[in-house]
Amino acid sequence: MNVVWINRSFLHYRVDVYIALNKLLGGDFVLITSAHLIAEEIKNELNEAGVHVIYLDNERVLIEAGAFGKKSLFISYQPGLYKLIKGLNPAALIVEGFAKWSMVAIFFKLFMKIPVVVSYERTLHTERNNGFIKRGYHRFYANYIANTFCINGVETKRYLESLGVEVSVMHEGAMSARAGLDNCFIRDDCSIVRFLFVGQLIERKGVVHLLRAWKKVTSDSDDCELTIVGDGPDVELLQKYVCECNIKNITFSGAVPHSEISNYYLSHHVLVIPTLEDNWSLVVPEAMAYSMPIITTIYNGCSPELVTKNNGVVVDPLDYEELSSAMLFFVKNRERIRDFGCVSFDISRKFTPEDVAQCFKDALLGLDVT
Repeated sequence: MNVVWINRSFLHYRVDVYIALNKLLGGDFVLITSAHLIAEEIKNELNEAGVHVIYLDNERVLIEAGAFGKKSLFISYQPGLYKLIKGLNPAALIVEGFAKWSMVAIFFKLFMKIPVVVSYERTLHTERNNGFIKRGYHRFYANYIANTFCINGVETKRYLESLGVEVSVMHEGAMSARAGLDNCFIRDDCSIVRFLFVGQLIERKGVVHLLRAWKKVTSDSDDCELTIVGDGPDVELLQKYVCECNIKNITFSGAVPHSEISNYYLSHHVLVIPTLEDNWSLVVPEAMAYSMPIITTIYNGCSPELVTKNNGVVVDPLDYEELSSAMLFFVKNRERIRDFGCVSFDISRKFTPEDVAQCFKDALLGLDVT
């Protein structure tokens, strides 16, 4: 039976999931997405893998407002979306979250009784500023439109439970990163401990807190380096901060193509993600697949599943002493980097694209549509 997944935009990490799910469903799978929001490299990969993808264009943004730490609202109209789905006559729909293109599923559930699987990754922390109307809409969608959910883990589960969703309709394990190495990578040379940040240079990624902590680290030890990979509106502000505070042993590498990021994972020792708000930092399991220990925060939705006392440290990034102490732990105990990295690798093997595809197939089997 035909399954249609509606996802307006996505990055490389989802490609392998779509390929794996297409195989599990015997090709009875259609992906609908935006023509202008998807990179050509991704389009080529999906085409070569034989995934049936339909690209739509000319989306009209009606309302767009909000930013980090504030209420947000995005409403758009995608011409042809409803007619296309109706013509495909799917046995089930898979949608991303409750908003944007997922809103079209409301009509198919209420008027055509087509079951809806929601891929969901938001958390209590990321949704902490929702107003009465937005929270009410989420509650409506979660309880009256969604038949079942595929979720990241416990932090997402907590938010859905707060909306009144039963745990019995939640399937954990809906997030992965792209595959890394086949075996644990042993880092023998730790004479200089190299820390790595990968992400957008925006406020919610917490990079300014990382720089403040790094100043403390380099005042205690000189045999360590920090590389910041990524770009964004805050890059000049952060570089100015480094100069004014005379912070040393730090390199801004700028944006790096996804195909080249593995070189950074292999040439560094520890990943540091000081985020103030993230559903599930994809670079964390990705770096773990290259045997990197992890330092991340209590505000990162992936930390309960991915970071243990044996492969990393979870901190409050607003406490720069705590963050600097976590980095100094690896500087002072560099012999532990190998062991922590191998534990990271072992954990990452439980979050593969094939596992995610199976999670969605299990959810569909629960609907009796495959």
